[in-house]
Amino acid sequence: MVFNLGPITIIKISNDQQTIAYGNAHGDVALYSLKSLISKSSRVKLENGCFATCFYWHYDDKELYVGDSVGNVSVISLSFLIGRNLMNLMQLNPILILDSKIVQIDGFNDYLLVSSLSKTILCNNEREEFKQVGNRPREGPFGACFTIDYESLEAQQNRVTTIDEVEYERLLMNNVAIYCARPGLRLWQVDLNGNVKTTHQYKNANFSAEQISVVPENAKQPVTDLAQFRTINSLCNTFLITWNASGFYIIDPKKSKILFWTNEFDGQIITTKIVDSSIYVFLADGRLLELKFFKLQNYVFHLCQNERFLEAADVINKHHNYFLQLLQQSSVNQFRVFFKIRDYLLSNERNDLLKSLSEVFDELSNKKTQNDVILSKNTINKSEKQDEKKEKTPPMATEDDSQNISRAVRQLY
Repeated sequence: MVFNLGPITIIKISNDQQTIAYGNAHGDVALYSLKSLISKSSRVKLENGCFATCFYWHYDDKELYVGDSVGNVSVISLSFLIGRNLMNLMQLNPILILDSKIVQIDGFNDYLLVSSLSKTILCNNEREEFKQVGNRPREGPFGACFTIDYESLEAQQNRVTTIDEVEYERLLMNNVAIYCARPGLRLWQVDLNGNVKTTHQYKNANFSAEQISVVPENAKQPVTDLAQFRTINSLCNTFLITWNASGFYIIDPKKSKILFWTNEFDGQIITTKIVDSSIYVFLADGRLLELKFFKLQNYVFHLCQNERFLEAADVINKHHNYFLQLLQQSSVNQFRVFFKIRDYLLSNERNDLLKSLSEVFDELSNKKTQNDVILSKNTINKSEKQDEKKEKTPPMATEDDSQNISRAVRQLY
């Protein structure tokens, strides 16, 4: 059965996308399992008139953490019956009591980050340790999240000849960071012991980052309408995104730089969701927007796949030095699609862009020529080796030779 809870105010799908957690403003929390054709819901009710404000699924989907409107954090441990995989009766087990509404819960392995209206708590569930991040008070819906520097992790792995599970876990832990939103356009960078290592300050940023236009028909709001970081999430395990009702920022924390921002939604954003490299924005008028977040070269490839060659050329032209350096360091095979851009510009007589991108196309042509020479040499060398092998191979036996061999075999017997 599926419980009719009335208007749903919160929903969270498990990591394996087989279980749905949802709740309402009356304190009901329900789970719906999709793991069999015969599905079943179970539900519990939060006490003291509170209601769920955020959910977090543990990475193995065996536990659901529930934060509520008065500051409690509880966990629901899931177990399934053998056979039909029907969900057992759920129970809420409290693990943390804070002084105000829970605004965000994030996790990594056995760590939890719990943010209320006044503080962020780092929880080590394995050791049952709880530590407040920083000592300075704050007030507002400021969140926190984990990020993993996979580029650094991969580089460290490459420097190790052999790596086992224990060594990988050690390297992984060394490349995990926590970022906490703070008032005044600031971020705290925190280690896994809850110690603040660095404060990133964006208050005096001149907003030289690109202001993206998602809804052009909407009137722009003043920058002050987007003057605080709020709940914060990891994007592509590298960047951060924070939003409020009017817009959002995308931040590169390693470079302490705002990459993109927009404030054109005029209080219409209800919620956002990150799925891989997509940002989904749900608006009060019922629209759901998907914003794709690409690396520059992947964006150019995407445009070329859709035969939007002029747009692709504009992107390369705008980031000329980036692509020139990328070509100098990469194989030509990765960028052969650029020849289609060049051919499009030639056929459409876009001499202005051809001139602007001449260095890029020259580098690409030089790479191709060098690559063809190398391939040609390899082909010649391969042919020469085959010829040498043929010379060393005894010639095939003629009919007379076969008769002689037959006589020799008969003589042996």
